[in-house]
Amino acid sequence: RLYAEDATRDFLPAIGTLHHLRFPPETPSLRVETGVREGDSVSPFYDPMIAKLVVHGESRTSALAALSAALEQTEIAGSVVNTPFLAALASDDDFAAGNVETGLIARKQSQLTQQPEPTTAVVAAAVVKATDQVVEPEAADPWLALAGYAHFHAPQKTVMLSRGEDMIVARLAVAANGNTNVSFGTDGPVVAPARLNAARWPGHVTVFSGAMTHTFAVADPFAAAEAAIGGGGGLRAPMPGLVKLVRVVSGERVIKGQPLLVLEAMKMEHTIIAPHDGVIEEIAEAGAQVTDGTVLARFVEQAAAS
Repeated sequence: RLYAEDATRDFLPAIGTLHHLRFPPETPSLRVETGVREGDSVSPFYDPMIAKLVVHGESRTSALAALSAALEQTEIAGSVVNTPFLAALASDDDFAAGNVETGLIARKQSQLTQQPEPTTAVVAAAVVKATDQVVEPEAADPWLALAGYAHFHAPQKTVMLSRGEDMIVARLAVAANGNTNVSFGTDGPVVAPARLNAARWPGHVTVFSGAMTHTFAVADPFAAAEAAIGGGGGLRAPMPGLVKLVRVVSGERVIKGQPLLVLEAMKMEHTIIAPHDGVIEEIAEAGAQVTDGTVLARFVEQAAAS
């Protein structure tokens, strides 16, 4: 079952628009059951299932091999999905041997939900996709055939991506023969691999490497400046949901661990607590429907509050 959920965060449900959606072609051993198409949204109001991949084979081994291959050909961008977790589960020794019981995932959760760091090749593919710069030397369209012009070297473009708290600054150069080179800092150039598929969607790039997906935010300097002016930060919603109850008001001094509000999501109530001492500058209103990442509360600067 392909779900919009974050396995690395204890399977929290996720939402988003399916900006890029590719399923493997159906075969005698694979059936794809889905009710969505590219461009549809996964909302907080319904079950976040995207599709089912149904496989069969002459043995459990062959069926799992077909499932692994299907997961590697599945491409979804626009929401966090559980494809990497399913691939890890399908290749688990106990699961492959049929030693399955209700405690299997809990016992191996950290192992099954590991998120490997992206390789240099993956980052290079993201940099190339972020620019959507393609050079086809033999193209009839001169704008596709030209790589730009510089006196003594291939013209370069600076690309900034972010992944979590990490900022990636790279320089991209496209030679006249169509080869794309990416450089990071003082490291030598890396030839971006054409074999890695990638999808560009609003503000982001997702690179598909096997069943693993790596999503990068495409840095917008204007948005960064606006966030700096506006103060940025704040206590953000860990998942989409409804603000059920608010326990504090603007201007109130709170202490670390104090309950601030109750967020209802997927038929469960989650208490959001203060991460540190401070004074509430802004707090979400009861009844507000929020998405993952929405600012729920802002604090007065600690220095000013003390």
